[in-house]
Amino acid sequence: MPPPISYARHQFPSVVIQHAVWLYLRFTLSYRDVEDLLAERGLDVSYESIRRWVLKFGPAIARHLRQRRPKPTSRWHLDEMVVRIAGEHLYLWRAVDDEGEVLDVLAQRRRDKAAAGKLMRKLLKKQGFAPAVITTDLRLNEPRYVTLPNIMKAKKKALEVLKPEALGVDVAPRLETLRVEEPPKRKAGVRVADAKGLVDKLRNEAKVIQ
Repeated sequence: MPPPISYARHQFPSVVIQHAVWLYLRFTLSYRDVEDLLAERGLDVSYESIRRWVLKFGPAIARHLRQRRPKPTSRWHLDEMVVRIAGEHLYLWRAVDDEGEVLDVLAQRRRDKAAAGKLMRKLLKKQGFAPAVITTDLRLNEPRYVTLPNIMKAKKKALEVLKPEALGVDVAPRLETLRVEEPPKRKAGVRVADAKGLVDKLRNEAKVIQ
C-alpha cells in the first residue's frame, strides 16, 4: 500500500486540492478553466498553483486509486492497434479483462514475439497471478457452451503452453500458514423464568448493568 498523501505546508485544504486535480484530469479543461470553476465557488486559486498541484499530487492520487481497484477476473483479452505519436507509427498493445477493465497498455515500435512477451511479463508482474484464459478474440472471453456442431467444427491445433517461470514471473504464494486454532467454545446459555430474573443475571453475574 503506498504511503498516505501529505498536504502539509499548503495554503488550501486537501479537499480543494483533490477537487482541482480531479477537474483537470477528468475533463478536457485547461488550468485557467479550472481556475474559473474554483473562482465561481469563491476560491481564489491561480492557474499556476493548479498546475503544480497536478504535477505533484496527480501521480500519487493515481497510485492510490490503482491500489483500490478490485482484482481482475481470470479471463484476459489482448489486442493491438496502430497509433501515431509525435509523427511516429507505434503499436499500442492493450490488455483488458472480460468486464472491460483495462489492465495495462504498452506502446512498442515493433510487432513481434519479443514485444508481446514484454507485455505479458509486465502484466503478470503487475497483477501477481496468471489468468485462466488469455485470448486475442474478444468473443472467446464470453462464456461458451459446448454443442455438437461446435465440437464437429473444432480444429485440432497444437497449443504452446508457457509457464510463468518462462516469462520471468514468480507466482509462488507469499503467505505462510503458521498454525490453525479453533475459537474458544462458548458457554451454554441460561434460561430465565421472567424479566426480573434476566435483570438479576445481568446485574449480579454479568455486571453489565447497575
